[in-house]
Amino acid sequence: MMKKLLSTVILVVFTTVSTLLAPSQVYAQSVQPNTQPAQVAQIQFTRSSVFSDKGKKDLDSLVNALAKMRALACENPKSWYYQGAIHWVPSLTKFPQSNSLCSKYTQIAFNDPQQKLEVQKLLNAWQHCTHGLPDQNLNLPISQIADQHFLPWHRLYLIYFEKIVRKLSPDNPQFAIPYWDYTRADQRTIPSQFVTTSSSLYTNLRNSVLNFVGGAVESSKQQQIKKDKNNAYGADSFNQTKNPLFNFSNQINNSPHGEMHGYIGGVVGNVPNPIWNNQPSPDGNFGLMTDVETAGFDPIFWIHHSNIDRYWESWQAVNPEKRKATVQDLSLPSNLAQIYTFADENNNLVSYNTPANIIKGIYSVDYQYDQLDPDAKTAVVRGRVVQSTQLSAREALQPRILAVKQQLHQSLDKLTDVTVPLSTPLQKRLVSSEARTVTTPVQPEQYLLEVKLSFTKRPIGNYNVYVNLPRIKSLSSVISDIEHYYVGSVNFFELHNAEENSKTFVFDITNEVNTQLSELTKPQVENIEVKFVSDSIAPKEEIYIENITLSKPA
Repeated sequence: MMKKLLSTVILVVFTTVSTLLAPSQVYAQSVQPNTQPAQVAQIQFTRSSVFSDKGKKDLDSLVNALAKMRALACENPKSWYYQGAIHWVPSLTKFPQSNSLCSKYTQIAFNDPQQKLEVQKLLNAWQHCTHGLPDQNLNLPISQIADQHFLPWHRLYLIYFEKIVRKLSPDNPQFAIPYWDYTRADQRTIPSQFVTTSSSLYTNLRNSVLNFVGGAVESSKQQQIKKDKNNAYGADSFNQTKNPLFNFSNQINNSPHGEMHGYIGGVVGNVPNPIWNNQPSPDGNFGLMTDVETAGFDPIFWIHHSNIDRYWESWQAVNPEKRKATVQDLSLPSNLAQIYTFADENNNLVSYNTPANIIKGIYSVDYQYDQLDPDAKTAVVRGRVVQSTQLSAREALQPRILAVKQQLHQSLDKLTDVTVPLSTPLQKRLVSSEARTVTTPVQPEQYLLEVKLSFTKRPIGNYNVYVNLPRIKSLSSVISDIEHYYVGSVNFFELHNAEENSKTFVFDITNEVNTQLSELTKPQVENIEVKFVSDSIAPKEEIYIENITLSKPA
């Protein structure tokens, strides 16, 4: 009896003391690590287009919730700063003495024995996006880890953010993060809530092309990312690591995901960046969305990633069983398990420590989309490229190299041309642009373009890649002809903390080459010409073209 009474007294004293602690200490104690995620039994919420009536209502709730979140201390898991920092945040070394947005997150606080534990708890909960993982902690290449976990991690990140906004929106218990489908020609306009200066969703650290009432994604950019998205839909595996063209995660990660991050962020000029302690980004005068370290602090991040998640759902719905991620797809080294930790609406940390838990989490969701993307159903599946992982070493066939230029080390400028001689000229063929259809997956002549780029420091810009642009046309007319010449983009969004000094891009250019060959006025082509066109106003990046290879799959 005495023991029970003593235990009760201790509990009361502990509770009383806790309520008297400073807010940051309460948050630190109330955040409980390793809480197991609750399983959701049924769909309860609907994510809608930002242009629908429900989407507009949800955006208004997001405006109100973000205003409340911005007013909370950064140590509070429901705060805007805390939630953005879960994605990533500049390192402590950038804040030696002070931090205008988070006074607790400074080097001097970390060095103080009385504050170090609190700062460490913040560090344990922040910087979890797969794109920011440092190479030295990995058993696999950074790009492979990012490909494997990019979609699952961000799906769970959105789910827990959504719960927080819902709790802060008592007038809208059905809140769900709306999506912005910028690949639709009739939805290019940026929602007004993001560009109204008095709104909690506004920031001046965005591309000036977009960041005003009535601002819209440029028509050519919209057509490019739409084509990139449809090319991604042509992949038929969630994580075919041996061939990036079969890897949906890899393809959608590059574009529209990475390309739109860079495009929305854009070049902003000499504008103070509060996330960098009111200094410009060390990589240049770029907006928040351009950089992994700051992307989560721009509220437009959420409707962008809701749309990317919708693309994933749309692609999987075409073939639910074959395209579903597996435990094997999501291998998770023990030293990376911490990245799957999120803060819920009750200030608890929720962790997914195994691939099996991740699978349960991403396929036991409580939301649906008002409409899946119809483009996913009509996309052409790339069915002919040989997947060497399905062949024995003896059976494996090497692709036939048609053209190659190696060790170029040619600087990539705003406009850069590379002519690659063909070992055997390509002959004119009567193949129309509609040759590859869903009912005709086998294409007689398939072509892959591989481009290897190197750099001395992490690049930020985006470069559009074109093949065989006619010299007789003006550049403006040619680059607007997306279907004939544009084959994809190269961007470097995910290389945030990577120590790699090169990146290789692979493009399926079958449709473009066959269409061009069918329209030739001469019998054959002796060279392939690759043009890189920068999106940036004045790129000052040390990027070099090292290798360009044109091949036919075996």
